[in-house]
Amino acid sequence: MTKIKFCKALSDEDIFLAEKLSVDFAGVHAIKEDYDSRLPLPRLAQLIAATGVELVALTKDVNLTWLHYITTVLGYKYVQIHTRLNKPSLDILHRFHDKCRFIFMIDPSETGNAEYISAIEPIASYLLFDQSQGGTGIPIQIDATSELVGRISVPFFIAGGLNTQNVGNVVTALKPFAVDVQSSIRENRHWNAAKARSFVQAVREATQ
Repeated sequence: MTKIKFCKALSDEDIFLAEKLSVDFAGVHAIKEDYDSRLPLPRLAQLIAATGVELVALTKDVNLTWLHYITTVLGYKYVQIHTRLNKPSLDILHRFHDKCRFIFMIDPSETGNAEYISAIEPIASYLLFDQSQGGTGIPIQIDATSELVGRISVPFFIAGGLNTQNVGNVVTALKPFAVDVQSSIRENRHWNAAKARSFVQAVREATQ
């Protein structure tokens, strides 16, 4: 069955809703300069330890100190890298390969994806196909994504404009490990229970 990830949790209530709906993953921003407007760090550590949802750190910060903090101190088991990395940054990630599972974002519309995927696959637990600027609601390019899917050897997430109406077709066409949703379940900055429930139901029906 296709797994589900809700992206960009902004409160305890968001995470508890994901848990209530038996969602598998919840993404939380883990960008240092952005933390004042997100869940407080001590509270994150408590939620990571207590919730039944796997929390995913969404970050562009790739340095030894920060990765050590979010994996060892906060306890994140999943880290999503939402930027394209150079070789020195990839070398840093190699040092944390046994401490967490890395999810690498790939924008199917960008050039050089085949070479980049070859470079990251040795340390990638998953790939995530999405727009470089997440949360836009712009639909994923099915054809371009399908071409890349045929080349990879790791499980993958699909994101980008997913909603109740189109997620079934995306799941059928691409057969992802998981789908990742944000904008279509959000209302007034937080996840809306009715929209989130409808999305989960649509995914479940598509993978029965």
